[in-house]
Amino acid sequence: MELSRSVLHRILAVVGVIGTVYFLTGVLENPKNEIEHIGNKPRVVNGTPVEENKGFPKSVVLLLIKRKSGSKTKTSRCTGNILDSTTIITAAHCFDNSWLRVDVYAGAYSFGDFTLDQTQRNQQFYLEYNYDSYNLDQTFRNHSSTKLISQQGVYVHPTWDGDVNKGYDVAVIKLANGDKVRFNKHLKPVKLEARTVPEFARYYMLGFGRLNRDMKETSMALRFTQLVNRHTDVCLDLMQKFPKDFPTDNVKTFRFVNNSICAVRYNSPNHFAGQPCNGDSGGSIFTVDRVGDYAIAGTLSWGTPQACTLFTVFERAQFNRAWIDKFGDFFNY
Repeated sequence: MELSRSVLHRILAVVGVIGTVYFLTGVLENPKNEIEHIGNKPRVVNGTPVEENKGFPKSVVLLLIKRKSGSKTKTSRCTGNILDSTTIITAAHCFDNSWLRVDVYAGAYSFGDFTLDQTQRNQQFYLEYNYDSYNLDQTFRNHSSTKLISQQGVYVHPTWDGDVNKGYDVAVIKLANGDKVRFNKHLKPVKLEARTVPEFARYYMLGFGRLNRDMKETSMALRFTQLVNRHTDVCLDLMQKFPKDFPTDNVKTFRFVNNSICAVRYNSPNHFAGQPCNGDSGGSIFTVDRVGDYAIAGTLSWGTPQACTLFTVFERAQFNRAWIDKFGDFFNY
């Protein structure tokens, strides 16, 4: 059976690799700092385990999303990041297909020892479908008010239509039931990147991914790998060189929208890189400047359906600033 791109990206969310990407550079268009440029075996699967005190951002959350599938209820995985005590950013397509409930798990480096206790190192929250943006009143659906949106709910970008090729694959979660993330040394919010990301900048990818694409089990430990920012023409060239990996696309006429960030794997003599794969949806590319401040450049939208090794496409946060600004002041510039 031939699958549409919209179906394929949902498969990426369901199978279960949770990812967050970090982009390591100097300052982007910032005269105070220099920019680090670089040149350009598969997947965050096979990545290196993350040590908690190595300085990575502490904004990552795991999203477990329950949805109806015929007469059964199934659970898919996505990743999000904390913007403030009540706000999380992720991918819009995580909430396609009649979702019922989303559980948010914060502060985990290993789900083998996820514990809710007085230390608040790990925290858990949830929302149910009645808080979906499509069920909220018209004012909140259109986001036409100049007043900041604070009402609890899951808000998908109003232009999102289920097709990742058109972009706008971004969603904002406002926690319900008066819940707030309690920040500490294990949990901290992160900003969104307002500056232009230079080509050849390096990324770090973190995820609870498979150890290879054919395994059903996912890693219980957070792992990382490295990626490189490239022009979307590079991703298009890869599509045209390997058309069998994109069976539902006409690679001769395919075009990337301006929302897109193209990330490819980075290999060096000291690092054997992986690539985001199934279930990494909603994970983020992060920038970090010389003073150590991180910011999200984009959220993971789609990748190579057949192999998970060629490239990954992220929804550019900067492109969606006018909409995201309606939820708060989250950009770094």
